[in-house]
Amino acid sequence: MSTNTKLYHQIELAFWDWFINELSESKTVRRLIAISYRLMIDKRYTQARIAFWVTGMGGMCFGILAAWLVTSLR
Repeated sequence: MSTNTKLYHQIELAFWDWFINELSESKTVRRLIAISYRLMIDKRYTQARIAFWVTGMGGMCFGILAAWLVTSLR
């Protein structure tokens, strides 16, 4: 295993350690999860769920398209 690979793995482990800690300890993340849960359960928020889904899918498609363009136009 090369030195760059070891460094990459160390950075990745440090990131996920930080990320998991933030998910479990952050009050903001906890509030966002509670709000998201309420939006998913309550029938009154069907339009909001659809808007979030469409926005998320649009962002994902844009990201895939941007990555494809960057790699194909080199």
